[in-house]
Amino acid sequence: MNMIKLFGKPIRVNMSAADRRTTQDIGAKLFVGNLDLSIDDKLLYDAFGAFGSMVQTPQIARDQLSGNSRGFAFVSYTTFEAADLAIQSMDGQYLANKPINVKYAFKKDAKGERHGSAAERMLAAEAQSVVERMRLSCADQNIEYEGTLQLTRHHILFTADGLKLEIGYPMIHSAILIRPPRLVGRDSDSDYEQQMEPQALSAEELAVWALQGAIRIRCHNFVFVTLRSSSVRNLYGVFATIKYFSCVSLLKSLYAFKCHTDSGKDIPAKHFDLRTEFQRMGVGNADGVSRYWRFSESNRKFQLCATYPPLLVVPSKISDATLTYAAWYRSKARLPALCYLHPNGFSMTRSSQPMVGLKQAR
Repeated sequence: MNMIKLFGKPIRVNMSAADRRTTQDIGAKLFVGNLDLSIDDKLLYDAFGAFGSMVQTPQIARDQLSGNSRGFAFVSYTTFEAADLAIQSMDGQYLANKPINVKYAFKKDAKGERHGSAAERMLAAEAQSVVERMRLSCADQNIEYEGTLQLTRHHILFTADGLKLEIGYPMIHSAILIRPPRLVGRDSDSDYEQQMEPQALSAEELAVWALQGAIRIRCHNFVFVTLRSSSVRNLYGVFATIKYFSCVSLLKSLYAFKCHTDSGKDIPAKHFDLRTEFQRMGVGNADGVSRYWRFSESNRKFQLCATYPPLLVVPSKISDATLTYAAWYRSKARLPALCYLHPNGFSMTRSSQPMVGLKQAR
């Protein structure tokens, strides 16, 4: 129904929003300019639909009175990969005998700051890894801390006097950007065409205005925090970084696949020795409480129990032959074996359930 004429006048049908401060762009939005007036929505969809899934059908800007094309349109993709491919393939190409311009679409506020998913991605690349004088408040506390926010590739770290909070990106359930209110009230049909007149505000007034914006983070472990900053650019940069590292479209984009550790050549081939660990507890000594325990190699090559180590520590009075028979009456042959020996003689052993009855069932 958008731009369909009713009683000789085209109507506009758009998505409504109760709070314009919380509205955000979805996906990657492109601006397509220098379009021929004969191009319609279907032709534009056929040209750009091959690069990936779209959030919605392409929207050609039309005159409100005549309904004719204004020579530009907007295309929204669900991923940046599809948007990048569309720019690379279609920018400068001829469509209806006219070369078209394809680039990312940006919105501008009163200060000329650019919004939108593409701008947020650029902010994430240019954002500072350490942001000073950030303000943080928790939902369960009525205290607002001012400290340093460090943004890494795998977590967020906030440090202040009396508080140190670390949040991993996989733990984030949702993050909402609440933009500061508009400095100049305006009800325009297109945020991309008309520019707002900036107000002459002092640095203190701009800081107070920027603090009206916030980033609300909800975590899977029921941690709820709110971030504020006296700089709008820092606030947008922090949100763009969180969004960039939290919302990944490919599994290989996760930090686990980008973290390159050492090859392990410097690690000794036998860096863990079970006999040495038990000897550290006192097993093998002829005196003290350790004389009641001994080493057994009855499980060499895992011939006795496939889930036990080759070296076992068992009571000293139990022979290897008894161990072999005892394993038959335990589930998966997991006979009682020592795990930990305390200097006072108390021990921790492990075993499985005994096999009872004629059928040797648990």
